Order: sequence, then structure tokens, then C-alpha cells
Amino acid sequence: MKKLLILCAALLLSAGVLQAQKFGKGTQTIKLGVGINNFSVPVMAEYELGIVDNLATVSGLGLGVGGYAGFYHHKLHGRNNNFYVGTQGLAHYMPVSNLDVYVGAMIGARFRTGKHSGDDKNVLEEASRVLPTITPVAGGRYQLTPGFGVYANLAIDHGVYFACAGIAFEF
Repeated sequence: MKKLLILCAALLLSAGVLQAQKFGKGTQTIKLGVGINNFSVPVMAEYELGIVDNLATVSGLGLGVGGYAGFYHHKLHGRNNNFYVGTQGLAHYMPVSNLDVYVGAMIGARFRTGKHSGDDKNVLEEASRVLPTITPVAGGRYQLTPGFGVYANLAIDHGVYFACAGIAFEF
């Protein structure tokens, strides 16, 4: 994960070397995806709005903010439902035409409900928790046609690794 974040940061910092389109102010995206994590198959939805062009005076480096929602269910140590909701900020750069790479963070909460095993592994206890999250995110989006593309994200939260892929709409 650390190597991927370093690679994405290097791509973002190479802004002056390559000519490309840019993710910038006014760009809007909606991403819908499914993935894998340590326990199950999560589903996710994201919305993002570009708010800054030329972030830190780097041509082609944009900043977007938006919302995030995700869900996964697993049966490790009981039956658990996990629902994520939050806001995220992502720095974008397009190193080549139609490829948008980004890094950033999602800040929000994970709502966990279910039956969890206690000290006695044969007894399941009802439990609900709300956990604050600060989740690093790295990924890329490739535009297949104007307004439509595919994407892949990597993230980590509370020791749970997420790899997600799906479709992206830009308008």
C-alpha cells in the first residue's frame, strides 16, 4: 500500500513533464463500484466536485471534494454489517490523455452493527459501534468516452484493506 501511495504521489508531482487534460474546477464525477477486502465484497458510491485548478500552482493538478458511502457484510467473529459515510478530498492529475490518477483521504464514520463473539466464542452478543475514520485513498480513472469511464481505488481503514473497481460518470 505504501509503495502504491508513493507511486501515485510521484505521478502527481510529474505535472510539468507531460501534457494532458485536467481534472479541475467544475468537473463532477459519480463512481459506483464493488471490491474486495479482508473479509467480504464491499459496494461503494462516490460523488466528487472539482473545486481548484492548478493546485499549489502546479498546472494540471486539481482538487476535488465530495461524498462517499460504502457497505460490506462479513461473518468473521460473528455477523457484522459495516456502513461507511464520509467526505473526501482528492488531488488529481492526468499524466496521459484520459487517465486521471488521484490520492487523498476520506474522513467520516463507520457504523458497525451485528452479533459479535465475546470471550466465549460460542456466544454471540448484539453490538453496535460508530468508529471515526480517516482513510487514505489512491486510485485512477480512465475515460473510455466523454462522460463515461472505469476506475480502481485502494484504501485502508482500521486495518481493513479495500480494493475497489467500477464505473465512473463525468459531467
